[in-house]
Amino acid sequence: MVKSKFGKLDRRDVIRGLLLAIATPVASGLVLSMQYGALPGTEDFKVLVIIGISAGLSYLLKNVLTNSDDKLLKTEKE
Repeated sequence: MVKSKFGKLDRRDVIRGLLLAIATPVASGLVLSMQYGALPGTEDFKVLVIIGISAGLSYLLKNVLTNSDDKLLKTEKE
């Protein structure tokens, strides 16, 4: 499988980052619902949105700073 080069994102990276940004708060919301026996309220919703944005941005940042050999902060081999 071809991976994006150091300092670049491809479409697959963006789609996976978006999926992660959606799936993380959904899973966190389910955990909160099971823990407290009620749906998350407005206060919890704000926190879940921040969690989702953080997860998506973290994934994208990791992919920008990783080369196609999964080496962090290493440029591509010629």
